[in-house]
Amino acid sequence: MWIYKRVDLKDEIEGLKYLSFVGAGGKTSLIKYLASEIARTGKKVAITTTTKIYAERPYRLLEERETGTDNGNPIFIGKSIENGKLTALNEDEIENIAKEFDVVFIEADGAKRKPLKFPEAFEPVIIDRTEKVFIVAGLDALYKKIKDTVFRWHIFCEKTGLSGDEVINPEIFLMFFSPDGLLKDIGRKEFHVILNKYDLCIERNMAFHIAKNLIKRIKPDRIYVASINYGAFYKIDTF
Repeated sequence: MWIYKRVDLKDEIEGLKYLSFVGAGGKTSLIKYLASEIARTGKKVAITTTTKIYAERPYRLLEERETGTDNGNPIFIGKSIENGKLTALNEDEIENIAKEFDVVFIEADGAKRKPLKFPEAFEPVIIDRTEKVFIVAGLDALYKKIKDTVFRWHIFCEKTGLSGDEVINPEIFLMFFSPDGLLKDIGRKEFHVILNKYDLCIERNMAFHIAKNLIKRIKPDRIYVASINYGAFYKIDTF
């Protein structure tokens, strides 16, 4: 029997310090949402990256040794700034800044704001310290062409034999959750799947169809159908 329950996602990361986010379709939005929710509880929160992330204020660069957060808000931290983006920190640098903070959110993947992505050989960059990985995928990719919707679509097509002109149906959507796709380099780390943009999903019943299939196929520790913009997260489970 299936259970659909609305949850407060910040409760799912209680007591954890290092959280990494991969995939597409709302990673940065999810990071900012969770980081703000945690900061409101009085904890010091950092947002950083092992790739690149847009430099939103308040932010600081690695050589700037100011401590804490800005008026209780999460603070973005990068090594440098290039074209409006903060550049990557390595694992040692992340561990060093983590001494100042209670929780560190790490954007470990890039997607050029596409709903779905397929990783290149060097992606994602998940540090060993990561205690939980969030895999994000945008449900607004459904029923749109692969080549118009997927970041690094040519790699996905090379792996699958598709042309890129196909429309992403639920079965193609599920194909992204493969060991060389969105599950790449997770290893034995705990991982949660966020099927985001439920509010933009053309056929909303397909969101739960996909969630059920992912539970059967990849056995995530948790899976949610969500609308991050509305702060709505529905955990899907069985008993």
